[in-house]
Parts: sequence; structure tokens; C-alpha cells
Amino acid sequence: IVDMGAYEFGSTLAIISDCDDDYLSDSCEIALAIEQDCNANGVPDTCDLIAEVSNDCNLNGIPDACDIADATVLDCNSNSIPDSCDIAEQYEADCNDNGIPDLCDVSSLASPDVNGNNVPDECEEACDGDVNNDLLVTVVDLLSLLAAWGPVGNHAADINKDGQVDVNDLLDLLAAWGPCP
Repeated sequence: IVDMGAYEFGSTLAIISDCDDDYLSDSCEIALAIEQDCNANGVPDTCDLIAEVSNDCNLNGIPDACDIADATVLDCNSNSIPDSCDIAEQYEADCNDNGIPDLCDVSSLASPDVNGNNVPDECEEACDGDVNNDLLVTVVDLLSLLAAWGPVGNHAADINKDGQVDVNDLLDLLAAWGPCP
């Protein structure tokens, strides 16, 4: 039997973890709320971060997993990285600068994506032949072009911008048929 003062346990020695070397056991620091352990792994969050057991991409001193779990930050694509960090590190695009990855904007229906390319429509420009600016060249555009046939001023159906809607514009529209690139 080893005499360890308050830690005398017969022939088995108790291993007391003190990851930050402040002479207080990790379990006591957590129990007394001196240190947080948001992921309940028995190690203070500060030590998790120092040992790089947990990530803290936004440098707020709280493991990312805990920020996500308590909804302090969003992780709409469920990749365990806060959206703000996905965007800052350019893992995800945010073409409309709303702080939400484009794929999440589209999948949540917060932004329309008529052509199905996972880029919010507000970030794309209409293409030649897309008279109604819906990012698709369809029969609706063809009918608009036919309705505007003849001399025009500035009109979306005048695809080649020559001042009149004619067969050249019709051919341009037909060549662009389908989703805008």
C-alpha cells in the first residue's frame, strides 16, 4: 500500500488528471464549474482546444461541436464545421453574402434555383435568349420574342441588340434553349 495522503486507495493508485497543470484535478474544475466541459468527455474545453482534440475555427474558446450543439452557430450542411468557418475558409460558397452557404440557401428553399445548379438565382445573370430572366430559355421566352417582333428600342427580346426583334434573335434564342449556363 502506497501512502498518497488523501488519495490512498489500497494497492491501486488513483490517476488524477490535471491537463492545465494548475494543481486542481480536471474533474474538480469541471464539477465546480471553474472549467467547462461542453462535450462531456471529462476534459476541460480549454485543454481539448490546446491538445487539438476539438476544433475552434471561430476562436471563441468553445469547441465548434459545442457551438453547433447549443445553436450558437449554424451548421446547415451538417459537416461539423460552423457555416461561418465554411465560408471564411472557402469550403462553401456564399455568393449573396448572407452568411449561409449557397447549397443551404437552395436546399432550404430560402433562395430559388430554377436551373438546378445549386447556385441561388439571385447570384446568376440571365443568359442570351432568357427574355423573362428566369434562368431558363423556354417556350415562354419564345412567345415573348414573337410578341415583340419587329423594330424595338431597348427590349430583352432583342437578343443581338440591333434594335429589332427578327429571325437573328429567334435563332439566338433557339441556340440557347434550356437552362442558362
